[in-house]
Amino acid sequence: MDSSLFLTPEFIGFASSLILLLILLIFSYRYKKVVRIIGYVSILYGIIYMSWRFGFSLPKTFSIGMVIGIILVLTEFVGMVQSIVFKTFLGTNKKVYPKKDKKFEELPSVDVIISTYNEPLHILSRTILASSRIDYPKDKLNVYVGDDGSRKDVKDFCEKVGVH
Repeated sequence: MDSSLFLTPEFIGFASSLILLLILLIFSYRYKKVVRIIGYVSILYGIIYMSWRFGFSLPKTFSIGMVIGIILVLTEFVGMVQSIVFKTFLGTNKKVYPKKDKKFEELPSVDVIISTYNEPLHILSRTILASSRIDYPKDKLNVYVGDDGSRKDVKDFCEKVGVH
């Protein structure tokens, strides 16, 4: 094997960036800001890669290979954009704690509406029972079943378990 292959600027750049990413990965468990740096570095690598794909990897003459190559490059570009959107909007690990609302002196009433379209009662009954057993004050919880078929057995079951 030729040792000059490992001394090219491309290989040295790749190896050093890989080592840098591994070091950042090790520190990311302790320092949360490093995770954000890794995200930015991966976005930068994606932009560099897509620049190379658009500029150097497509055939120069028009052919079926160029059409297929453009379709593949555009698909990779959409995937990269989706990755950036995911990292930007969903890549946070901040915990969100609900704030207690000081406007309410008491809990508001909650209405649960169950819409049904000819589901059998043995399936619908599980949803009705689970909705009526929600952990909420019973005087503030209203469960309504909207039955499209006006079936007597559904109406009788709802009256039996105390839902509207």
